[in-house]
Amino acid sequence: MIFRPGTCRVGEGFSVVSTERTSVSMPLPRVIPALLASLLFLSACAASGPAYSPAAKRELGMLKGRSVRLMEKAEQPYEEHTKAANTLMQQLAAAREAAQGRVGNGTAVAQWNLMLDAEGHLVGGFLSRWQADTTLRPAFIAQAIDLVEASFAAMEAFELAKIGAPK
Repeated sequence: MIFRPGTCRVGEGFSVVSTERTSVSMPLPRVIPALLASLLFLSACAASGPAYSPAAKRELGMLKGRSVRLMEKAEQPYEEHTKAANTLMQQLAAAREAAQGRVGNGTAVAQWNLMLDAEGHLVGGFLSRWQADTTLRPAFIAQAIDLVEASFAAMEAFELAKIGAPK
């Protein structure tokens, strides 16, 4: 599952929703099922895909928690959390590098790239906006957390699908 500006063909009859900063193609409640459906399609088509990594699965859970906990603090001035934001971005970048080192893991690498994208709607974009605006409104924070959690959940489901584990 790939979040990219515009529409990206995933397979015959399947496409992924735009997450360009200027607009979101679908309301939040419709985005999550579309993302999960795309992920399930991709994982079903990848019979000889990448190997399951228990370490990657653990790391996803850890980074999801760290991301959400930091995002929840965005009503406070960014300057108070600069070090934590930089550390989180380094940890996310390290997870992307680890994913790049696993054969056949292109979907996960693409998702990590989007997670880090400073112009997107996931962690990188959220932190960029927080830094630019100094503080963020609770409604924006809540919606951004929903998107980030859905993205991490999709990545976790993709990792689990590699071994056929229940989601």
